[in-house]
Amino acid sequence: MAVSDLQSGLHLDPISVQYLDADGRAHTVRRPVHQVPHYTFGRLVGFEDISIYLLFPRLYRENQQSSRLRDQDFQKWMDEILLPTIYQHHSSSLVQHYPSSFDHSRLNATARGVEMRSQRIDPIAREQLLFYFLPPEALGTILIQGKNLKTLTKAATLAEMVDGFYRHWNTAVDEAYLTDRLFYDIGKETCPTISSKICHSASSDRLPQTLLWRRCCLDAYSHYIAGKQPGDSPRPQQQFYPISMLQDTGSLTLETRRSSPHRHAGLLYSQFYASVKEVFAAGNIYPFTNSSIESLALDPKLRKTWQLVGGGLSHDPVALIRAYLTTKQRCHAALQGSVQKVFGLREEHRVSHSLFHRILHEFRSRERYATPILGSSASVEHYYALPTTTLLRWFRWNINKFCVGFEMVYSLNNRHFVTWEHTRMMLIFLRCLPFTYSGGLLQRVSRCWHDVWFRPDPTRPDGLRRCEGLGFARNMEQSGYGWFLDKID
Repeated sequence: MAVSDLQSGLHLDPISVQYLDADGRAHTVRRPVHQVPHYTFGRLVGFEDISIYLLFPRLYRENQQSSRLRDQDFQKWMDEILLPTIYQHHSSSLVQHYPSSFDHSRLNATARGVEMRSQRIDPIAREQLLFYFLPPEALGTILIQGKNLKTLTKAATLAEMVDGFYRHWNTAVDEAYLTDRLFYDIGKETCPTISSKICHSASSDRLPQTLLWRRCCLDAYSHYIAGKQPGDSPRPQQQFYPISMLQDTGSLTLETRRSSPHRHAGLLYSQFYASVKEVFAAGNIYPFTNSSIESLALDPKLRKTWQLVGGGLSHDPVALIRAYLTTKQRCHAALQGSVQKVFGLREEHRVSHSLFHRILHEFRSRERYATPILGSSASVEHYYALPTTTLLRWFRWNINKFCVGFEMVYSLNNRHFVTWEHTRMMLIFLRCLPFTYSGGLLQRVSRCWHDVWFRPDPTRPDGLRRCEGLGFARNMEQSGYGWFLDKID
């Protein structure tokens, strides 16, 4: 099975793809990188944080549900293209260590999970991730991506950061083979000077602090960027993500348009966020993001009917409850263990290869290249500085509020019958939970964001149906937090 872990378009220009529609007519369109059929080919030796991807723009399907290569396409690629090419361009002494076919590699990957079985387990065999070293001489055009390098390359000065990055980069990459479509993410972090601790220390009279962006300062930056281009140029696409349902702090993303002067100059994307989100991050898995848990809010008979008639996936309520409780346990451990830590702010900018080197040249010309970047001396800081224990207690309270709401309504139901009113409230509480501790677009959850709105309904005399929500949009604007309206009985 082909492995794919691209979750976004990386803010790069879309790629041209081709497909045939249902009538057999050919079309050429542009799609983001992660929507182009692809798979993870491997990682760079000596710099394993850099992933290598192979893209297949002519395998794009108009109504595809996933950009992962289909098994039949992956088998054809392996048996008729990749392996024959490897066998042709590398010596027999090397290829003797490689699998001989798609089926050979597939069965090798499942050998540990299937052949060593001594009792009945899940019907889907666990796959073992096998890897082989491949010399680079015969490789063609590929896409590489590296993420989460901040702890590997972080330094006090730009010079130290660049030197540290290139120590790893130059051992794995020959830049003579790179195209001009190479982009760097440059980050700057503002962090409190108090040291983090693993446990409480009575010797220190300074509490660990956490920094959060001020929304007014993020808005000022976005206006500044928009004002640095001609008035008729397309404005950057910006999005603000409130943290923990708070109106005045959060994260900001800015993506320049393809035709904008900023994009032509080499700036693709900027983001500003608080590092406190790392408390809840487990790779790219965040608490309460398993949408299957919403099945717990459904009437058991309705759930079984959907599974039998619609052929839906079978969700085991016991497994879902265990997943929900484990998520709560992880949140508790993360919050309890982080009260003595400090968390800062990050800003990151994705720039082209040429702009990156112009930035380095500018720092050198100003004699700032090897100088530490100190904190702001302005009278009004662009961030809030809160005791970490205060903020984490807020997160805990906010999470518990919606957990209690879901669990209380869940406890009111009969084991064999759940009213639709109770289902709606449980769904609202569950859908709010991912926004209780981090940033997100709460407006995507209509029942939470809006107060009252109307939908077309031909069965009503006026053709409209009145819908009620929790009205977080109004309350966040008025009071700074998404309090409940007086609607829940």
